[in-house]
Amino acid sequence: MRQLPQVVSGTRELIDNGRLGMITASYDRDKQALLNVIDERDITYPVIWQNQDSNRGNTEDWNIRGIPTTVLINPQGTIVADLRAGEDFQQVLEYFIEHGEDLGVVDISGNAVTQDDGSVKVDLEMYSSLHRALDVKVEAYRVVYKWDEENDPNHEGRPLDREYIDLAEEGHDFSFTQDFKWFADAEHSFVIDNIGEADAVYVMASVTYPGSEHLNDGEGVGVSFGRNVPLP
Repeated sequence: MRQLPQVVSGTRELIDNGRLGMITASYDRDKQALLNVIDERDITYPVIWQNQDSNRGNTEDWNIRGIPTTVLINPQGTIVADLRAGEDFQQVLEYFIEHGEDLGVVDISGNAVTQDDGSVKVDLEMYSSLHRALDVKVEAYRVVYKWDEENDPNHEGRPLDREYIDLAEEGHDFSFTQDFKWFADAEHSFVIDNIGEADAVYVMASVTYPGSEHLNDGEGVGVSFGRNVPLP
């Protein structure tokens, strides 16, 4: 619950005027138990803080992976945004309270794997419930590990550090705009090749809700997918 103090201090006004309340719930891998609490208390937009697995993963069937995060979900249990508890946290909550019905739901997920030629293939799946076009921002980095050559010459332990080199600075641009015509979901694939010296490739793809660009220090509010791909 490391972010809870920030959530409380950043949302005091919403709590005082009755627009936001806080509860705690414990459940043993049972999403329905939590959804029942949401339904019983008539919570419009639950903010869920998840931090449960030793490997820092989260509820797999909700497609939340990576470091524990604060997520905003609608009454149907659909994740509608990743939230950062900080100075803009209250503004983000108010944004969804005021505009949630008009925003619909956007989502992005995917996978990234190495291919036989050493390149990395990225497959993305986007969702836009209102069929609005999404600007998909893709960030890709080649990762170079720094090792303790004296004590770990065979590189069997953990690297001392990692250097992330932005492939955009080397002429690679993978961002795109995804249109939705007949269906609310769409797929897009691309290949990262000519990577250069690297031990891994890190790729992140994100989509934001139109009109939220002024929040989160100009990053907007949305959802993202990230994957670190070790290279052979």
